[in-house]
Amino acid sequence: LKRGSGIRLNDPKRPLAFASKGVLPLCKLDENVGCFTIPPPEELAKYQVVCTSCSSCWFLHRGQTNLAAAQNFDLCVVDEAGQATLADLMGPLSCMGPAQGGGKTEKCVLLLGDEHQLGPSSAAVNDTVGSVFEYFRTDVRLSMNYRSNQELLEIPKALFYGEDLEAVAPPTEVNAPDVRQTDIFSNVENSSAS
Repeated sequence: LKRGSGIRLNDPKRPLAFASKGVLPLCKLDENVGCFTIPPPEELAKYQVVCTSCSSCWFLHRGQTNLAAAQNFDLCVVDEAGQATLADLMGPLSCMGPAQGGGKTEKCVLLLGDEHQLGPSSAAVNDTVGSVFEYFRTDVRLSMNYRSNQELLEIPKALFYGEDLEAVAPPTEVNAPDVRQTDIFSNVENSSAS
């Protein structure tokens, strides 16, 4: 991907401080106000890759179905899809537009994630709402974990994966700090309740 061929969209109300410094060069910013901005559709059409959250996809079309279909993306990749509901996917899917006749343009949706980690946030409100993985099943299972140490994986292994899940991150990157070496109470006075 060439520099300048992709853009990261953010909600204009999102504080700039919440975005990674490495991501900011990919974002459209209003320098006068110091906030994110959404480029007009004709400018968006120039990008090969548009990265956004499921909820911020709304800014691509602002609820206008003709603008959504005009985006006409061929590929939609949803990362952390285990946290998404079918309703969450409607924004990204609406931007794919209709498939072209004659098989000239294929449409593809790639759902990445693990429903055994974090589930959909809306499930806290309505426990009948499940992850998209409850509707779209595949035989691909997580086998290597790059984020956790072996001890942390014992519970998910016991509950979901069996011995198929392996911790592969270097221990120096995922081991917990030695809290015995940290004096977290150094500025707290020793006081007794009276």
